[in-house]
Parts: sequence; C-alpha cells; structure tokens
Amino acid sequence: MLRQFCRVYLNQVPDDTLIRWANLIHAETLEKFNERITQLALQAKVTKGKKLHTDGTVVETNIHPPSDSRQLADSVRVLARTVERARKMVSAVEQTAVEVQENFTDAARKTARKIGEILRKRTDEARETGKQLYQELV
Repeated sequence: MLRQFCRVYLNQVPDDTLIRWANLIHAETLEKFNERITQLALQAKVTKGKKLHTDGTVVETNIHPPSDSRQLADSVRVLARTVERARKMVSAVEQTAVEVQENFTDAARKTARKIGEILRKRTDEARETGKQLYQELV
C-alpha cells in the first residue's frame, strides 16, 4: 500500500484519514456541526454550553523541556552571543575599545546540567547543593 504524506511545518507526516477528512470539511460546515452538537448536548443536559474546549495536533519538536536552570543557561548563551556581536561592532568603530571577554556559555550549560541531575535526588542535601549551584549560575 502506497502511503501519502503531507507537510506540517517542514516535516512530513502520514496523510491519514482524519487529516484527509479535515481537508474536506469547510469552516462553515464545521461551525454548523459544532452548533448542532452543542444543541444536542444542551437538550441532553450534559453541558451548559458556555465554554468550548478544543484539542490540537501534537507535533514532536527538538526543543528541550523548560526548566529554570536550562532557561538561565540559555540566557547566558544569548547574552554571550549578544556581547560577541557588540564586540565586533565596537571593534569596527574603534579597535582600542575591544577587550578579551570570557564566554561563559559552556560553564553555564554544565552547571545547568548538574542542577538537573542533583535536583532529581529530591533530598534536603540535594536542595541545598542545588541552591548553591543556582547562585553560581546566576
């Protein structure tokens, strides 16, 4: 069986039945369908019809789950990149204004990783060590 694919962002996903059906239904038809379902639910007294909750398609992505330590490490990375760009601009204007600046990105990434590993232990000692590492990261 030959499987067709459609694109979601830049990734190919299988064009299964629900996707094909979703492409066949016009917005007006879907609106009428939702209105009819709401009427039936009101008649059956299973809802008051005040709120509508919808669900979306979940697509896998390559971002890491957010945590305070990772966000701080990302902030350090972005700041280091911004400082590097600023240094290049200043260098173009006046060569004497440029000083060697240490890039803390690798150290911040390692510290964030340590924090994540230590806090998984969930002990009081781990919390104290985590606080100290957070202070170091900040």
